[in-house]
Order: sequence, then C-alpha cells, then structure tokens
Amino acid sequence: MERTAPGTYKIAVLSSGHSRGSNLAAMHGYWQMHRLPVEIALAVFTRSDSPAFNLAQELGIPSVVVSTRNMPAFEAEVLRLCKAEGIVLIALAGFLKQLSNEFINSIGIPILNIHPALLPKYGGRGMFGMAVHNAVHEAGEKLSGATVHQVDPLYDHGSIVAQNRVDVTECPTPEAIASKVLTVEHQLYAPSIYQFLTRPKTRIATRTLGCKTNQAESAIILDQFPKGAVELVDWDSEADIYLINTCTVTNRTDYKSRYHIRQALVRKVVNPNVKIIVTGCYAQRSKDEIALLGEVDYIVDNQQKLNIATLLATHNHSFTDIMQATNFSYQPVTNMQGHTRAFQKIQDGCDFYCAYCAVPYARGHNRSATMEQVLEQARLFVQNGFKEIVLGGVNLGLYKDEAHTLAHVVTAMAQIEGLELIRLSSIEPQLFTQQLIDQLRTIDKVCPHFHIPLQSGSDTVLKRMGRRYDTALVQALVSNVLMAFPDAAIGFDVITGFPGESEAEHNNTYQFLSSLPLAYLHVFSYSKRKGTPADKMPNQVPKDVKHTRTNQLTALSEQMETAYRQKLIADKVLLRGVVEASPNGESEFLSDHYIRVRTSAMIPIGELAIVSP
Repeated sequence: MERTAPGTYKIAVLSSGHSRGSNLAAMHGYWQMHRLPVEIALAVFTRSDSPAFNLAQELGIPSVVVSTRNMPAFEAEVLRLCKAEGIVLIALAGFLKQLSNEFINSIGIPILNIHPALLPKYGGRGMFGMAVHNAVHEAGEKLSGATVHQVDPLYDHGSIVAQNRVDVTECPTPEAIASKVLTVEHQLYAPSIYQFLTRPKTRIATRTLGCKTNQAESAIILDQFPKGAVELVDWDSEADIYLINTCTVTNRTDYKSRYHIRQALVRKVVNPNVKIIVTGCYAQRSKDEIALLGEVDYIVDNQQKLNIATLLATHNHSFTDIMQATNFSYQPVTNMQGHTRAFQKIQDGCDFYCAYCAVPYARGHNRSATMEQVLEQARLFVQNGFKEIVLGGVNLGLYKDEAHTLAHVVTAMAQIEGLELIRLSSIEPQLFTQQLIDQLRTIDKVCPHFHIPLQSGSDTVLKRMGRRYDTALVQALVSNVLMAFPDAAIGFDVITGFPGESEAEHNNTYQFLSSLPLAYLHVFSYSKRKGTPADKMPNQVPKDVKHTRTNQLTALSEQMETAYRQKLIADKVLLRGVVEASPNGESEFLSDHYIRVRTSAMIPIGELAIVSP
C-alpha cells in the first residue's frame, strides 16, 4: 500500500457485487479538489469483475478483492487490513451485505453508509437500488433524497449523520427519481464524512425523571446519536445539548421538570448556541406551559421521542397528539449508558384511566412491540454483553402481539443463549393471571421478584380509584405467587390520602398490608393531577394527614424489608445478580430477589454472581 501524508485521515471503502463506483469516485474527487486531508487508503471489493474495482485501479486507489461467501472470514480479513493500514473510518458504497455485531464492535471505528432515501422511510432488508425508488414512486412521495447514517447490526437503522432532500414531484418514473437522488448522494457523502471526522464532539447533558420506562427511553435516545461523535457530560457541566426527559406522575415531578428546564435556559443565556430539548410525559401534557418558560428549541412528544437524534440531524419535527398514536415506537438499542442490566420496553400506553392517574393522557392508548421486535432487541442486548433484561412498559401486563402474550415473550426470551436473568417490572393485579404464574414458574431465568401496583388495601378506596380488582383478588394472587415461588420478593405500590380516604379506610389498608408476607412497599402521597377525575373529587385529604399516613406505611415497609432479609438468610436462599460495581475490592449487585448484595468475591462488572447469604 502507498504511504499517506502525515495528518491525513485514512478511510476504507467497502463495495460489493457489480457496483459502478460512482460514490467512490465522487468521494475521491471531492477530497482531492478541495485538498482535504482525507484519503481512501483501502478499497475492498467482493468481486474482481466489479466496475467499481476497475475504476478504483484507474484512480490509483489501493484495492483488494475479498469474497463474502464466508462472511466471518470476510470480516476477519477486513478487520486485519484496517488495523494494518491505520484506517479511522469505513464508508460503505454499494455494499449490500449485513455486517455482524461482532465485527462492528471489534473494528472500533465508525462505519458510515449512504442510503438513497430519507430514512427511516424506505429502509430495511431488501430496500436497495431501484427497489427503493420504485417504492418512493409508487407511494407518490413529493420528496426523496439521501441519508448518511452510522452502521449498526440492523439494515439502514444506525444514527443519522446527515440528510439532504430533493423534490421528485416532476419525476415521471422511478429511474428519474434514481437519477436525481444519485446526484444528491454525490453531493452529500464526501462532505459528511469529512465533517464527521473533523467536527468536535457534541456534548450532551441529560436529566431523566420518573419511571424505568423513561430511564430506558433516555438510554435509547442517547444510543441513536452517532457513535464517537458525542460526549455525555454531567448535568452541571457545559454542554451543547441539554435533554430533559420529564415526568408528570405527581405535582412534584412537574416542578422538577420545570426546574431542570430553567437550569438549561440559564445555560442558553450564556451560550445562545445551546440546544434545549424537552420530552416525556410533562412535555406531552403541558407543551404550552413549557413554551412559556423560555427559548426551548424542541418540545418532542412521547411517540417521537426516540427519534430525537434524527430530528436534530434533519430539523424535521411536528408535535403530535399522543392519543392518535396506534403503533409501538421501536428503536433498537445496543447500549444502556452505564447500566449493567438492560431495561427493555415492550409495551406503551394504557386504557384503564384510573381516577388519580395522568399517565394515559401522556402515553396514549395501549400498544405493543411485535414479538419479532422483542426478540431482536433481546438478542442485541445479549450480543452486547448484557446478562439480565428487565422487561417493562407503561402497563406491562397488557402486552399482546396477535396471539402472543407476556408469557410467550418470557418463554421465547428464555431460549436466548447467554441471557441469564429475566425480570418483570410492575404488573397490574388483575393481569397477573394464574396462567402467567404457571408459565413463569417453569423458567429458571425468571427473577422471583414481582412488583404489583396495589394502590390501596381498602375495597371502598379501590372502587373510588377506578381500580379493577378487590383485596380478595390480591390476597389470592400473593398466595398463588408464593406457592410457585416460595421465596419471592413481592412488593406493592401504595397511595396514601386519596380523596375521601377516611381514617378507617387507611387502617384497613394498614391491616391488609400487615397480613401479607411482603418484601417491601413503595409508598406515595396522593397528588392532584389536572384533567383526572380525582382532581375534582370532594373531601381532599389534608397534606399533614397524608404525610402521617405515608410515614406509617413507610415504617411498615422497613419492618417488611428486615423480615424478608432475615428469611432469605435463614433459608440460605441462593441470590443471583449481575455485578454493578466493585467498591473496596468487593462485588455489589441487585439480586434476583430484589435484595442488594455485597460479596467479598471479586467478580468482573457485568458478570453473573451467585452467592448464598
């Protein structure tokens, strides 16, 4: 191979089949014409009779031919060549094979591709060449164009780096669309690669409020940004983008959301180039309130929040009514940003409309990921080293994809080699059926930790709340779960001070909870939410009374936690978990029984630990 001038970015181009090489030539010509320090130091072709191969030789580009009949061997050779040549970026130009997750992780450098459409539309398996332009023409699209994106293990899915549009309304045929789009490709690819290589990293600071679903979504949002092009910084640090993923479950979370937005706005006063993005449930319900706070650049609805990176790359966004959302918003993710356990959202929305709850108005109607999407995402997590997956959703028990239920999901995931633990997040009592229990008890990978949103131990309060069960059903549920999982950690959500809750009703709740062998309680004081039935109910409970009742149940929870730990120790129950930290030469993890464990055994972070109390 020829020597490259010092300070030059050395890139490799992969091309397959009978590629013409027009993008290859456009890149080479652009960098030479503008005398930019970028050079195609390696071009890899899959066939020696490719027109692109002959063109590369005419241009003096160092070229090799490597067959893709054996993809692992092809990837191993490309990896060797790139390491040997000091390649800093790979550009795909007419390369149609799917690169493996192992190769993408091993190569350790960005891989870019250019797609002849405006992703995420008209992408995926089989969407290349004229197939794309035929689809655009048949759909009667007015705009098409080209998208430069990072490559990940899925076809045409990775982070969008750049996108240019072109009007195709006057194009009479797919061939005419193809011609226009090809011109856009030639104009877009080379400058985008140069900018990707030379621009400083974008600093992103985030604040996420609320539930595990929000936490999972924030990780997905961040994973959609181009790898190597962003730097995550602390919230109190200077950043280029401030992202606030809000919550509206209580007045307190509304306040916290506004507080963090105002903090970001102060940063924008100092640096007007700062971008502020607000999303989440408070943003969905209170868009106009947020707009009045100051110059927020984007307020993004819950259905489109996973596409924030694309929004910033394309500047194409309009706020939508979440109640109109009918499809589950799916974006595969490979990283959980510092977590050793993977949180996988498989369901969104809720149609129960409990009297106290604002979530259905912020999340929309019930909708679920397809079984194929669930398993695809789970495999991606395992391929990227995660050994525990926590399944979640706004109302997880409602999961359904045609005939597939939550029980089918867990059964199928249990077959994934390398996945050690499957944990379920909160499940409504009436949805935690005997059929589900019977299925879960047959799967060793299921964590015996079950969280149930009880909300009250008084049947009269439950009725006013609009809950769909009574305490008899809950009592039977606890008994059935413990018959299947004798050492299970069962925890409840409980709300104190719901409108009209009398002292007798509170005492009924206390006695009911005391009668059950629970591991813990999560206790919340009732908070009025505008637009909910409970907001207008009479006999609102005074704040000091709610506070007293919350303290009583919190003390009860502490007693339960102590008793449960003592039971696990007495019964010498084995505890499993994925190591999260190694403080002071020890290993710490959250166990499958929802008990935090610290052991003197040195176990690598991210690996499965099994200990006996």
